[in-house]
Amino acid sequence: MLKKSREYTLKALYSIDSIYYDKILCHKKLCAFNLKYCKFKKLNIVNYTMYGFDKIFFSSKKSHTYNHLLLIGIFNNITIIDSIINVNLHNWKFERINMIEKNILRLAIYEMLYTNTSASIIINEAVEMSKKYTVPKAFKFVNGILNNIKRYKNI
Repeated sequence: MLKKSREYTLKALYSIDSIYYDKILCHKKLCAFNLKYCKFKKLNIVNYTMYGFDKIFFSSKKSHTYNHLLLIGIFNNITIIDSIINVNLHNWKFERINMIEKNILRLAIYEMLYTNTSASIIINEAVEMSKKYTVPKAFKFVNGILNNIKRYKNI
């Protein structure tokens, strides 16, 4: 179930990155969404249309809640997460990272830092997502950065 949640969250992050270039505006919209979500949280399906998330979160209540927590958590900590990615890049600029790879890294790093899930499981899931959604050799890049963070943070 968490695998699907991660995939749905990745799709939402990609959608946000594609639509909103202004991260502050995007964060405000997510906070507004958070208020809207609280009103309708008894429903399995929430209308994400105005946020660019159409049909992404059609899932069980439990995984829907986890998706929501991941999204809000990532955007509440995006500056920290992006700086961690940036520090771990060698001979590479943050701006050059593909949007999908960047969001896979954001998702994985957030989970490594702020959840109780094992870092090995998180890295494995991130590598699997990068194999599924990105160019063939991107999984090596994702794996390298996440393993470096795991070693550094001793997670």
